Amino acid sequence: TAKSDHLTFYNVFLAYEEAAKEGQGAAKRFCTRNFLSISTLRTIGPTVGQYLQALSESGFLPGVSASVLRSRGSDAVPKQFNRNANIERVVQAVIAAGLYPNILKLKAPKLMIKTAHGAIQAENTARELKFYTKDKGRVFLHPRSVNFSQGNYESSWLAYSQIVQTSKMYVHDSTQITPYSILLFGDPPEIEVQRQAITVDKWIRFSAPGRIAVLVRALR
Repeated sequence: TAKSDHLTFYNVFLAYEEAAKEGQGAAKRFCTRNFLSISTLRTIGPTVGQYLQALSESGFLPGVSASVLRSRGSDAVPKQFNRNANIERVVQAVIAAGLYPNILKLKAPKLMIKTAHGAIQAENTARELKFYTKDKGRVFLHPRSVNFSQGNYESSWLAYSQIVQTSKMYVHDSTQITPYSILLFGDPPEIEVQRQAITVDKWIRFSAPGRIAVLVRALR
C-alpha cells in the first residue's frame, strides 16, 4: 500500500469531484457521510487550476491554453501528460522531490528475522517504531495520520510536509518513499568507495557497491 497521507488526500478529492458531478446535494451528502469539510474541498479546485495554469505558462503543457484550464481544470489536460499518475512509486518520488529535505528516518527494533526457509521481514507494531529527522531528532507521527497505526513499511524513509510542536514534536502528512527517490532527487550523493556506501545530506546513508553509486551519479 502507499502508506501516504498525501495520496489519501488526493484520492479523497477525486472521490469528492466524482460526487460533485451529480450536483451540490450529492457533494454535501458525500462530505457528511465521510466527515469531510465541503468548504475546504471547494477551495482545492481553484488551487489546482492555478497550478495547471502555471504549468501551462511555463511550457509544461504545450498546446493547452490557460483559458481552457481555467474553465475545465484537470479535465483539459491531455492524457499523455498524466500517463504516470497511477504508478505509485513515480508519484511517491515526485512527492519526495517536492518535499525534500523534509525526510524522516524510520528505526524498527526488528527488520528481518531468520526462519528455516531464510530471512523474512519482521512484524513490528506501530508503537515499536521510532522516527527521526536530521535537525530535530526524534519526532512522532500525528494520530490523524494514516501512517499512525502502521507497523510495517517497505522502506525506512518517509517524506513529510511539516512538524508542529504541541505536547510532542508531531509530523503532519507523511508519505513512504524509496531510497532511489532520495538518491535521485535529494542533495548530490557523496560516494564512499572504501565503505561501499552513499551518503546524502551528511546523514542519509545507504550501503551500495561502487557500480550502483556510479549508476546513480550518471542518472542524476
